[in-house]
Parts: sequence; C-alpha cells; structure tokens
Amino acid sequence: YTLSNTNSRSAAFFANGTYSYQGKYNFNGTIRYEGTNMLGRSRSARWLPTWNISGSWNMHEENFFKPLQPTFSHLTLKASYSLTADRGPSSITTSTSIFQAYNPYRPFSSDKESGIALYQTGNGELTYEKKHELNLGIDAGFLNNRITASADWYLRNTDDLLAYTPVSILTTSDYADRNIGSLRNIGVELNLNARVIDTKDFVWKTGINWAWNKSEITALTGD
Repeated sequence: YTLSNTNSRSAAFFANGTYSYQGKYNFNGTIRYEGTNMLGRSRSARWLPTWNISGSWNMHEENFFKPLQPTFSHLTLKASYSLTADRGPSSITTSTSIFQAYNPYRPFSSDKESGIALYQTGNGELTYEKKHELNLGIDAGFLNNRITASADWYLRNTDDLLAYTPVSILTTSDYADRNIGSLRNIGVELNLNARVIDTKDFVWKTGINWAWNKSEITALTGD
C-alpha cells in the first residue's frame, strides 16, 4: 500500500431563502459559491456557483379540495431544479505540472549526476463534475393519511465527468485525471405506505417501494 499527504484550501459561501403564502404555495432557493485550489488554475475552473430552486403546491389547502376530505386527505405537487457539483477525491489534483528529481542511467556506477523529469503534466482546466437535475413529484394521502403515496420523476445530466485517461508519453505517468465525459440518468420512484391496523395496543404498518432508472453515457472523449 501507499501513504501520502495532501494539502488543500477551499472556501464556500451560501445564501438561502424561503417563502410561503397561506400554506398553499411554497418556494425555496439556495445559492452556493465554492472554490478550491485542488482544481485548475483557471478562475472559471476553480470557482463554481451552484444553486437550487424548488416549489410546492398544497392543493389540500384550497377551498375546492375541502369536500374531498377526509377520504382524500392531502395532495401536494412539487418540482425542483438544481445545479450541484463534485470536486472529486482528494487524490485528484493536477492543476500544475509536477517535476521530480532522479538519477539518469549511466553505464558505470561511478558516473552519477542529478536530473529533473516531468512526472505529470498540469491541467489548468481541471474542474468540477457538474450535475443538472429536474425533479417532479406528487404526494397524496387517503383516509386521514392512513394510506399515503408518492411518485417522483427525475432527469439528471452530469457533465465534465472525471476519468483516468491516457496522457502524453513525454511524462513518466501514462494516465491522469481529466474531465472527459457526460452522463444522463432518468428514473421514476413510487412509494405506497399504509397503517393496516392502528389501535391503542397494536400498530401494523406496511410499505411498498418501486424504482426504475436508466443511465447512459452521452459523451466520452479522451486526449
């Protein structure tokens, strides 16, 4: 095994806002600005703003919904869209070139001198993996919420995926981490829960979960 030390500096700033109107319409927004010296020297690569916006509509708070209660306990529609990012593991840090000292080969052991070699080329554009996600969902309850159900559909597009790829033969390392790929995920999640028996002395709850997901590499390019 190997053991190594890494040093890094990072900073992040964020703000969050929430608004609700009469308990019916709810909105939330978050913005975050993060930077780290583990990524490329380019400002556009090292610093990244991420954000999230979401909203929900509690239809059960509307007057037209009241006649349906308590048989139809509640109904909420929700949606969100976000940009999140991952800077990758701490071992990925190739923003600058790395040079190492070595002893060049000589036919006789008495002939020695010091040399310097390019161990790893720098990548000034090394940046975060970025994920855009759209989520649409619905929550419902029946019989005073004795039965609850939810359904969510999501679409995730991830860009600048990090991968260990071949690099120039001029370096002593054959591979390095690069942002080379894009990924798309689409999926559906369904949940159904019920309190089958709910008495003072005995409670029996049951639930069913079903999920489907499809992942596809939409882009993959190497050096």
